[in-house]
Amino acid sequence: MHELAVAADLLDFLLRTAAENGGGRVTAARLRIGAGSCVSPDSLRFGFDALAAGTSAAGCRLEIERPPAAGACASCSWRGEVADLDVLACPACGWFPVTLSGGRELTIETVTVD
Repeated sequence: MHELAVAADLLDFLLRTAAENGGGRVTAARLRIGAGSCVSPDSLRFGFDALAAGTSAAGCRLEIERPPAAGACASCSWRGEVADLDVLACPACGWFPVTLSGGRELTIETVTVD
């Protein structure tokens, strides 16, 4: 479960950001986690909540935007949204594998500290 390592890094960043901005409680963080990043939002939330207990980020609301993974086919030039990351075959011609060209981001958009 690599989401626990991501959650630990996220918590560290949020606590550091709060300290650098006068302390206070971290109440929300808006994240952008692409569907091609292989990070499960539910697992990330679960790990984050467990790690944040007892810190100034306890109860922090994670707002997660989930942009789709984009792909391209080298065989037929198809471009579009990759619906199933477990099957990277081109939906137009069956070529395997399509190349992921987007949707792999994992960024922190905003942090709210009270």
